[in-house]
Amino acid sequence: MPRSKTIDEAISDVQSLCDEKNIATVDPVTDILPSLNRAQMFAFDIIARKYPDPLLQYTNHTLAYDTQEMAMPENIFEDRIEKLEFFNNGYYYPCKRISYRDISEYEAPVNIPFPNYYCIVGRTIRFLPKATGTFQLRIWSIREPEELVTSQGRITSTSIAGNYLTVENPGTSMTSNSDELNNYINVIDGGTGEIKQTMQISSIVGNRVTIRSTPIRTSVLNRTVTGTISADVQPDDYICVVEGTCVPYFTYPLYNFLVQYATNEMRRKLEHQAVGDDELRQVFEKQIERTWVTREVTARVKMKSKHWGQKNISKRNLHY
Repeated sequence: MPRSKTIDEAISDVQSLCDEKNIATVDPVTDILPSLNRAQMFAFDIIARKYPDPLLQYTNHTLAYDTQEMAMPENIFEDRIEKLEFFNNGYYYPCKRISYRDISEYEAPVNIPFPNYYCIVGRTIRFLPKATGTFQLRIWSIREPEELVTSQGRITSTSIAGNYLTVENPGTSMTSNSDELNNYINVIDGGTGEIKQTMQISSIVGNRVTIRSTPIRTSVLNRTVTGTISADVQPDDYICVVEGTCVPYFTYPLYNFLVQYATNEMRRKLEHQAVGDDELRQVFEKQIERTWVTREVTARVKMKSKHWGQKNISKRNLHY
């Protein structure tokens, strides 16, 4: 897969579009990088509404006997749950979402293998009616975007036997001090921006980063820490600190929007004329529509819509 743009390149592009006389007042880490992350949050909100498929994820859960509530899983973008399904006798059954105002209509002392409805209360999922057995649950949601961070170097070679990475121009943010969070690094796919692995650094000597074979922690920031380099790690992948990724998940037009948005904020910081945020978002939204114009689109129509001539499904349509 062709190499994607990195956040370091995005920062450089923003700097090149700012006023050269005042560029020294714009710091790459404290000014531009937070602006790029704000731009990404705006972009993900638009993509999630226009074409959520690339952002979808699902998680499987086993709910114990007599469970009626569960905490919403982490790593969900703005708590956007798209669909809930229960697994029973080899089949998945959809669970319908209802408003909290209708809870009293669905809570019933019935004996069912799994709930038929759910509602969101804060960051808690409440199932209705309460099931009397153990059941499997699959949650479809929009995933939280990874924080954008600077690259700590491009991988030029790997040694699985020696358990080390050879890196071009190692960054200064990572450390071999095991007490610091930046002692843990992510390996980033250079083409997609996906996190391939999370590992702990044993030592940094020149351009060689040696991995600790027995990590002190097994999980950092909800990422599983491994002690050996995977065969999937290839030259032209990148490493960065554990907080996020140094390669945006999407390439174009997202990369262009990140640069344009950050440049706009930096121009305002330098008290120069800037385009309105709303105008930038409208342009990006149109680009997203054109990008996925030939892909599947859906429209939700309520069962009570008069245009379809269908009656409401009974609220008591329970799976006995």
